[in-house]
Amino acid sequence: MSTFTDTNNRTWSIDPVVSTLKRVKRLTNDAVDLYRLDDEELIRKLRTDPYLLVDTLFAAVQPQAEAAGVSDEAFAASLGGDTLERATAALLEAVADFFPSRKAQVLKKSLAKMRQTEDVFLEAAESQVEVFDAEEAARQELDALKNSGG
Repeated sequence: MSTFTDTNNRTWSIDPVVSTLKRVKRLTNDAVDLYRLDDEELIRKLRTDPYLLVDTLFAAVQPQAEAAGVSDEAFAASLGGDTLERATAALLEAVADFFPSRKAQVLKKSLAKMRQTEDVFLEAAESQVEVFDAEEAARQELDALKNSGG
């Protein structure tokens, strides 16, 4: 079982059992089948569509949310930035734990490599931002406009 805490300091647990996967599939209208966690397209969708991701997370914790009187809107309002990143990690970890140990191990290694790749990308992007010279870029744009007659 994996947990995450939202911005309202509520802790949510994601239980890696069939009922959780079924509920997510049903409540996302078959858009998310967590049993197919090894599908790169599914991971890409979850990482690039925050609305689908939050709907998936809510479906995973729906029984807890109902018991606590938390609507899907209130749940969504309590996720963002680092909180959403931790919730995503908890979801993916819980689903990996659903599988038999050998497949779970491979999935966890794959998820770790994905996080490592993202870290390298972000470090490279940060380096580019740090060396970016705004004045030089503006001069180049002005020169290009002058040369084009604009």
